[in-house]
Amino acid sequence: MIIAIDGIDGIGKTTICDLLVEEFNGIKIKGVQDLYVDKLAYASFSIEIKFLYYVASFCDSVLKARKNNPDKIIFLDKSVYTTIAFHNAFGNKLKIENLFDATIRPDLGIFLSSPNNIWRERLLERESLCWYEQEVVNNKELSVKIENEYKKLGLDEIIISDVITTKNIIRDLINKRLNNE
Repeated sequence: MIIAIDGIDGIGKTTICDLLVEEFNGIKIKGVQDLYVDKLAYASFSIEIKFLYYVASFCDSVLKARKNNPDKIIFLDKSVYTTIAFHNAFGNKLKIENLFDATIRPDLGIFLSSPNNIWRERLLERESLCWYEQEVVNNKELSVKIENEYKKLGLDEIIISDVITTKNIIRDLINKRLNNE
């Protein structure tokens, strides 16, 4: 089973994902792990080419994790949904959502959101921000666009309260899926 936990940077994905990995004795994949892909993506001038590099990296990570851990729950701390939401907000026109088959499509997609933008304060507390985190923090219109792109993807939206309550809500969704399989 693959669980995708997505949302804007600073929302609490990593903290919640780590708690769930521990509780379910799962495996965690955090975003794009390949620095080579990162460099290739941002060497391109085309948002669509950047997008495709990240999508390919995501697919490769999921296929490898499924092959190496067939009996474990795989938690994605950022997934292809984040790639889609962010790149679409930046102007990507490629639509690939319907191309994912059961091999790489998450079994449960979670979109973490917050009405009071707690993520902005958390990002500002970080020692340094990458270029897109700076863009999101400084451009309220962009952050709204990204959140709207997440909402279009049909994920289960959970509005962050505290970490433990949010983790328990997701745990209950996972258990419900596990019991229905």
